[in-house]
Amino acid sequence: MATKDEVLRLLQENSEVYISGQEMADRLHVTRAAVWKAIKALEKEGCAIEAVTNRGYRLGRAPDAIDAPFIERSLRESGLNVRVIFKEETGSTNEDARSALRDWVSAGDPVGNSENSSMGNSSDDPADDPARRQRAVLVIADKQNAGRGRRGRDFYSPPGTGLYMSLAMGNVQEVLKMARVTAVAAVAVADAVDETVFDGDDRTAIKWVNDIYIGEKKVCGILSEAFLPMEDEEDGCVVVGIGINVYEPTGGFPEDIDNRAGALITLHESSEGAVDGSGTENRNGKESVAEARSGNESSGEGGVTVDPGRTGLRSVLASRVIAGFFKYMAAPELSLKKYREKSNLIGHEITINDFRNEAKDRPDKTAVVIEIDDECRLVVEYPDGRREALSSGEVSVVKSR
Repeated sequence: MATKDEVLRLLQENSEVYISGQEMADRLHVTRAAVWKAIKALEKEGCAIEAVTNRGYRLGRAPDAIDAPFIERSLRESGLNVRVIFKEETGSTNEDARSALRDWVSAGDPVGNSENSSMGNSSDDPADDPARRQRAVLVIADKQNAGRGRRGRDFYSPPGTGLYMSLAMGNVQEVLKMARVTAVAAVAVADAVDETVFDGDDRTAIKWVNDIYIGEKKVCGILSEAFLPMEDEEDGCVVVGIGINVYEPTGGFPEDIDNRAGALITLHESSEGAVDGSGTENRNGKESVAEARSGNESSGEGGVTVDPGRTGLRSVLASRVIAGFFKYMAAPELSLKKYREKSNLIGHEITINDFRNEAKDRPDKTAVVIEIDDECRLVVEYPDGRREALSSGEVSVVKSR
């Protein structure tokens, strides 16, 4: 075990008292400099450590580490033996998941990863292995350097704050209808967030086609991609990338997305008052994103029901999202019903950018959303009474004047 991990273990075992750097060095048989270096590394990962002269160190809030073995065990308990791979840092989990699935299929063996993968518990009989039948691989990263959103946009993915994961599946013909796959993933995320963060309270909303909102803030984006078979691929694959802003980054979001990006749990302080992540209003009437109710005024009751600093929140959320995804994939009528119920667009006036207008320097079109049809298309009605079913494009709700 690395010195950093040993130091964290000692701090966790002595969480109620201070422990000196010398005592840790003696117990671990390392130098005090090595202990200091480990402390700094833990702080860089987001671990709050109190340091008091002549007393030592005490653990504040431990980082919410991704636990791949826990996620894999949880999925197995749901009848899913999905291969889970964790990376501290990567370019894009979508690319990693596709590559891992291709390697698995080519080798004919379970996918492994030197960084952190929980394998070795599957049945020897492929018929007893749902993941082998589905050829499903889940890659999760603590940080992405080249995370992607729709139309090639960057997806902000700082370490220690989000849940960035991609599920790659092969040999599953029904998932090739990309709008439906994205809708299923959106319902699974919304359900998991409501259950895990809000104790089952209905707080999330889905903005067609691939975004999860709490109030007016986007907290999750989904990117689904289909790949036709290549020479070294038997069936091609579908990759569903999911990025959830779990905690607000230190210093907030970048300026270019700060007005629309939110997090499930806000742990920042401002000059006007603190938001402590408990879901309650502070003394100046500010509220965390987790306090906002979808489509309703915040009641100030309930709030976040999890300890935002507890270890395992991101892992629990990941396991519930993936379990929910497979559940709703097997129940298309239920997933469509929930997708419609969660929509924050039906009945609203919107502007539509289908990117053809943008290319021709035309203004965006305005319409009213009528419904979401059985193909997950957005049915809109224009001012002249004409209706259209949109399968792509970007929409924005027209603000009331």
